[in-house]
Amino acid sequence: MSEKYKVFETPEVMTLRTKSIQHLQDIVETWYKKIGVEKKKMDPQLLESKKAKVLVFGSYRLGVHFTGTDIDTICVFPTFISKEEFLDDFKTFISDKEHIEDVLKIQEALTPIIKLKVNGISFDLLYAAVDIAHINSQNDIEKLIMNE
Repeated sequence: MSEKYKVFETPEVMTLRTKSIQHLQDIVETWYKKIGVEKKKMDPQLLESKKAKVLVFGSYRLGVHFTGTDIDTICVFPTFISKEEFLDDFKTFISDKEHIEDVLKIQEALTPIIKLKVNGISFDLLYAAVDIAHINSQNDIEKLIMNE
């Protein structure tokens, strides 16, 4: 029955989603380091050891998503990256990257987001900032966010 209604994704689309999340992570890290070094004059070695993170949540994370649904993410940065920089500078930065399209900033929302497509897969990007001392591993970040 699910095949008739095309509810579940093919293995190829599932692989594309995984690659798209990694591509987004790579772009977030590149931008974070660029802002840290060029604009904030921070030590590149510190930035290399304390990376920005893209965390996936929602239906995709739970494994209950359907074909064509978006992937909800939280882009976690140290507090020296402001929400305004994320919404403006990052939007500009990512807009001309390969495999990225339909970049839209929705600032008027209760929780401002950036909507975009990576390899044709829709994403919602939310912003979060934490003390740089907490950015050691993805597990630490997830625990910190879940407990606040």
